[in-house]
Amino acid sequence: QGTLPEWGGKGTVEFLARRIQAVTFLERIEDSNSQRCIARWLIGMRCLENGDRDGAKQNFSACIETGYFYTAICHWASAFLARLERDPQWPRSIQQDKQNP
Repeated sequence: QGTLPEWGGKGTVEFLARRIQAVTFLERIEDSNSQRCIARWLIGMRCLENGDRDGAKQNFSACIETGYFYTAICHWASAFLARLERDPQWPRSIQQDKQNP
């Protein structure tokens, strides 16, 4: 029996399960725009979840820079990046969650 390719490349499941850090995740990515795009999107979302707006911006920018616009991920990264740059308080729900754990 064969195995299914891992969405986003090697390390995706471990990253999503919080078993590896972003640096390790990026080290496991093959030289593939699609895998880099997905990885940077996921890392950007993790940064956003943790209230790290600068990290989210950096990773969403890196996602867009891959030029892999064949999925919605780059488009979402572009929208999130524009919103982060336009509104320094966005997303408010994450700000509130961090203040009231």
